[in-house]
Amino acid sequence: MFETATVAYLNLRGITAERRALHGNTDRGDIAGVEDWTFELKNRKSLDVGGAIDEARLEATNAKTRWYAAIVKRPRKGSPADAIAAMPFSLLVDLVQELRRLNGATTSQG
Repeated sequence: MFETATVAYLNLRGITAERRALHGNTDRGDIAGVEDWTFELKNRKSLDVGGAIDEARLEATNAKTRWYAAIVKRPRKGSPADAIAAMPFSLLVDLVQELRRLNGATTSQG
């Protein structure tokens, strides 16, 4: 199962995570334990990436997390390491700005 393999991959990489129980219309994402993140995992033949991102956003609101992403299993790729992580570009820019702030980077790079 993609969710179980993804949790195992995160743990292998040193990120403590576990499979979250479903909560119906108040779902808070598929993985628990990654602080301030909501992950919505998708393993389907056809996928609406925008819809998956919208679902991740709603679940992040339910979980009260700042960051969220839809993690999409790629066809014919068995490892979660090969999955696609999708998020709104504006959120990615926020993440880059936050990382720069935390790293003390004040100069812009081209």
